[in-house]
Amino acid sequence: MIKKKSFKNNSTHNGTLRTSVTFKHPSLSDDVFESIQLQDEGYTCWAEISDAEQRDYNLLRETNSQETLTLKIRDPLSTFQPKNSDVVIVNDQRHNNELWNVINIKPDFYNRKFLTVTLAK
Repeated sequence: MIKKKSFKNNSTHNGTLRTSVTFKHPSLSDDVFESIQLQDEGYTCWAEISDAEQRDYNLLRETNSQETLTLKIRDPLSTFQPKNSDVVIVNDQRHNNELWNVINIKPDFYNRKFLTVTLAK
């Protein structure tokens, strides 16, 4: 007799959102050199971090970036909407508070409560 195999979804819940991330919007400073300055206030939330998938690497060929991450965050709805011009700071020891650029933002089609954000450095 053949037994039915059960398939377990990779579900995201409060236990998997373990890493704090901060979205900041860069702006030009008023000095002579017009350097890029990050706003003090940003949107901080918890995220599930994973490696980029193959389809994300196809996007990143054009940007010439060597390191990529994929974030899964709760959809903030009208509170905050991430943009491609935003910079993300991952508050984790392994990433040493490095600045990551947002490459792609897409809704999670399996669960509408989450957004998937692709980052590159």
